[in-house]
Amino acid sequence: MKPIKITIPGRVKSKQSTTFGGGHAFTDPKIELYESYVRLCYMEQTKPYSEQRMIGGPISLDIFVFFAIPKSKSKKLKEEMKTNKLRPMITPDWDNIAKIVCDGLENVAFGDDKQIVEGSVKKYYDDEARVELILKKLD
Repeated sequence: MKPIKITIPGRVKSKQSTTFGGGHAFTDPKIELYESYVRLCYMEQTKPYSEQRMIGGPISLDIFVFFAIPKSKSKKLKEEMKTNKLRPMITPDWDNIAKIVCDGLENVAFGDDKQIVEGSVKKYYDDEARVELILKKLD
Protein backbone atom coordinates (compact mmCIF):
# COMPACT_ATOMS: atom_id res chain seq x y z
CA MET A 1 0.00 0.00 0.00
CA LYS A 2 1.34 3.42 -0.98
CA PRO A 3 1.54 6.12 1.69
CA ILE A 4 -1.54 8.33 1.94
CA LYS A 5 -0.77 12.06 1.81
CA ILE A 6 -3.37 14.55 3.02
CA THR A 7 -3.37 18.35 3.33
CA ILE A 8 -5.57 20.13 5.85
CA PRO A 9 -5.70 23.81 4.86
CA GLY A 10 -5.69 26.53 7.52
CA ARG A 11 -4.21 26.98 10.96
CA VAL A 12 -4.02 23.90 13.14
CA LYS A 13 -6.08 23.70 16.31
CA SER A 14 -4.99 21.91 19.46
CA LYS A 15 -6.65 19.33 21.61
CA GLN A 16 -7.15 20.88 25.02
CA SER A 17 -7.96 18.96 28.14
CA THR A 18 -11.61 18.33 28.80
CA THR A 19 -13.02 20.79 31.30
CA PHE A 20 -15.53 19.92 33.98
CA GLY A 21 -18.34 22.07 35.28
CA GLY A 22 -21.52 21.31 37.14
CA GLY A 23 -20.63 17.63 37.30
CA HIS A 24 -20.37 17.30 33.51
CA ALA A 25 -17.45 16.97 31.11
CA PHE A 26 -17.27 19.73 28.50
CA THR A 27 -15.41 19.63 25.18
CA ASP A 28 -14.95 22.93 23.34
CA PRO A 29 -17.12 22.89 20.17
CA LYS A 30 -14.17 24.33 18.22
CA ILE A 31 -12.24 21.11 18.91
CA GLU A 32 -15.09 18.93 17.65
CA LEU A 33 -15.41 21.17 14.59
CA TYR A 34 -11.69 20.85 13.77
CA GLU A 35 -11.80 17.07 14.21
CA SER A 36 -14.72 16.98 11.75
CA TYR A 37 -12.71 19.15 9.36
CA VAL A 38 -9.77 16.70 9.54
CA ARG A 39 -12.19 13.83 8.78
CA LEU A 40 -13.72 15.71 5.85
CA CYS A 41 -10.30 16.54 4.34
CA TYR A 42 -9.24 12.91 4.65
CA MET A 43 -12.42 11.57 3.06
CA GLU A 44 -12.41 14.13 0.25
CA GLN A 45 -8.75 13.59 -0.62
CA THR A 46 -8.98 9.79 -0.51
CA LYS A 47 -12.15 9.51 -2.64
CA PRO A 48 -10.33 7.83 -5.56
CA TYR A 49 -9.05 5.21 -3.10
CA SER A 50 -12.16 4.83 -0.96
CA GLU A 51 -11.84 1.04 -0.85
CA GLN A 52 -8.37 1.47 0.71
CA ARG A 53 -9.32 4.42 2.92
CA MET A 54 -9.42 2.45 6.20
CA ILE A 55 -5.97 1.17 7.21
CA GLY A 56 -5.69 -2.00 9.25
CA GLY A 57 -2.72 -3.05 11.35
CA PRO A 58 0.20 -0.94 12.55
CA ILE A 59 0.52 2.58 11.14
CA SER A 60 3.15 5.29 10.85
CA LEU A 61 1.82 8.87 10.95
CA ASP A 62 3.97 11.90 10.21
CA ILE A 63 2.43 15.31 10.80
CA PHE A 64 3.95 18.44 9.25
CA VAL A 65 2.47 21.67 10.63
CA PHE A 66 3.03 24.91 8.73
CA PHE A 67 2.33 28.24 10.42
CA ALA A 68 1.85 31.35 8.30
CA ILE A 69 4.77 33.74 8.48
CA PRO A 70 3.56 36.89 10.26
CA LYS A 71 3.47 39.90 7.94
CA SER A 72 4.83 42.11 10.74
CA LYS A 73 8.21 40.35 10.82
CA SER A 74 11.32 41.89 9.28
CA LYS A 75 12.56 40.74 5.90
CA LYS A 76 15.52 39.03 7.57
CA LEU A 77 13.32 37.11 10.02
CA LYS A 78 10.92 36.11 7.24
CA GLU A 79 13.83 34.67 5.27
CA GLU A 80 15.05 32.75 8.32
CA MET A 81 11.54 31.37 8.79
CA LYS A 82 11.25 30.32 5.15
CA THR A 83 14.62 28.54 5.16
CA ASN A 84 13.90 26.78 8.48
CA LYS A 85 16.70 28.57 10.32
CA LEU A 86 13.96 29.78 12.64
CA ARG A 87 11.33 27.20 13.61
CA PRO A 88 8.03 27.91 15.40
CA MET A 89 8.27 27.39 19.14
CA ILE A 90 4.68 28.49 19.55
CA THR A 91 1.43 26.94 20.64
CA PRO A 92 -0.15 24.59 20.07
CA ASP A 93 2.18 22.04 21.61
CA TRP A 94 3.19 19.14 19.38
CA ASP A 95 1.40 16.54 21.52
CA ASN A 96 -1.90 18.44 21.39
CA ILE A 97 -1.56 18.64 17.59
CA ALA A 98 -1.02 14.88 17.36
CA LYS A 99 -4.02 14.21 19.60
CA ILE A 100 -6.51 16.32 17.65
CA VAL A 101 -5.33 14.96 14.28
CA CYS A 102 -5.45 11.34 15.48
CA ASP A 103 -8.89 11.79 17.02
CA GLY A 104 -10.10 13.36 13.78
CA LEU A 105 -8.83 10.42 11.72
CA GLU A 106 -10.24 7.76 14.03
CA ASN A 107 -12.91 5.60 12.36
CA VAL A 108 -12.15 7.02 8.90
CA ALA A 109 -8.43 6.33 8.38
CA PHE A 110 -8.05 3.64 11.05
CA GLY A 111 -10.19 1.98 13.67
CA ASP A 112 -8.34 3.26 16.72
CA ASP A 113 -5.32 5.50 17.21
CA LYS A 114 -3.62 2.72 19.19
CA GLN A 115 -2.71 1.41 15.71
CA ILE A 116 -0.21 4.27 15.37
CA VAL A 117 3.05 2.73 16.48
CA GLU A 118 5.41 5.38 15.16
CA GLY A 119 5.24 8.94 13.99
CA SER A 120 6.34 12.51 14.36
CA VAL A 121 5.09 16.07 14.53
CA LYS A 122 7.25 18.72 12.88
CA LYS A 123 6.52 22.45 12.95
CA TYR A 124 7.62 24.90 10.25
CA TYR A 125 6.85 28.35 8.88
CA ASP A 126 5.55 28.91 5.35
CA ASP A 127 3.46 31.38 3.36
CA GLU A 128 0.26 29.36 3.92
CA ALA A 129 -0.91 27.78 7.18
CA ARG A 130 -1.74 24.09 6.79
CA VAL A 131 -1.16 20.59 8.11
CA GLU A 132 0.23 17.83 5.91
CA LEU A 133 -0.12 14.19 6.88
CA ILE A 134 1.60 11.06 5.65
CA LEU A 135 0.03 7.78 6.77
CA LYS A 136 1.76 4.48 6.02
CA LYS A 137 0.71 0.95 6.77
CA LEU A 138 3.66 -0.86 8.33
CA ASP A 139 4.31 -4.48 7.46
